[in-house]
Formats: sequence, structure tokens, C-alpha cells
Amino acid sequence: MHINHAAHAHSSWLNGITAIFGYLWLISGIDKIASGVFVSGFPQFVSDHYITDGTYVWYVSFIKAVVLPYSAFFAYVIEWGELVIGVLLIGGALGLFIYDSKIVHALLGLANLGGAVIVANIIFAEGGSLLPFIDSRLVYEEGMSIDVVVFLVSLLLAIANVVTCKNEWYSSRSTTTRRRKR
Repeated sequence: MHINHAAHAHSSWLNGITAIFGYLWLISGIDKIASGVFVSGFPQFVSDHYITDGTYVWYVSFIKAVVLPYSAFFAYVIEWGELVIGVLLIGGALGLFIYDSKIVHALLGLANLGGAVIVANIIFAEGGSLLPFIDSRLVYEEGMSIDVVVFLVSLLLAIANVVTCKNEWYSSRSTTTRRRKR
């Protein structure tokens, strides 16, 4: 059996980044759940921070029409979603060291996509952009928001896991086809 050490080192780096992101999501979810006030305070927080002049008009409409009327539902989805994403990312990253499978890559892809969706909503609520652009109005701000970095890395990790899952699916199909031809 031939071991591709370069590919293993590459996947180890990706697994490390995935585990770090998993830890961040896990802690964020646990903090919200353990506080006991996230669900009850969510509508006021959203109203105070995300219904402002800096937020996109279409997103303010979405917040007022959908999020605030169902704020308890969204708050539970956020806190438990963050916890589940963290568990899946950490478990998946550690699991890939033991067993590299399509199902683990699929779960990691979904978890990273879920994280990207949560961060994208934060960026929209703050009136930011999903892509880093030069903006001379933000001269006293960082060059790129950490939320944009988390969004882009999560999206890239989701794509990497989906591509890996797809490649493994095709390679397993070609192996099955070769066995049948014999």
C-alpha cells in the first residue's frame, strides 16, 4: 500500500483549520446556551444592532418581516446550530485521521456551509460585503472584517469537502465498474 505523504500533510492542515473553526463554533454555541438569556434577549439585540442605517434595506425588511416575529425560533436555531456545527467540525476533523470516508466529508461540507450561512447573515445584518473590497470610507477599520475571513474560509472548506466527497464517490464507482468487468 502506497501512502501519499504530501496529500496526508495537506489534509492534516485542513483538518487542523477545521478543528479550530469547530472549536470557535462550539464555544459560541455553548456560551449562548449556557447564558440562559440568549433566546429572550435576541429580539432586543437584533433591534438594537441590526435595524440601523448601516444595514441593507432589504435585510432590515427581512429582519422585521421574518426574524423578529419568529425570534425565539431563530434564536434556538442559532445557538443549537452553532453547537452542532462545532461538534461536527471537531468530530469530523478528528474522524478523518482515523477513517477517511465520503460520509465524513459530506458532513464536514454541510457543517462548513452552515457556518458560512450564519456568518453571511451577520455580515448582511452589519451592512458589510461578503467579498473584501477596497473602501476608502473605512480608513479607520481593519482591511477585511474577521467575519469575511471566517465566511471565505468556511466556504472554501465546504467546497474542498464536497469535491473530496465527489472524487471519492467517482473513484469508488470506477473501482466497482472495474470489478464487474472482470
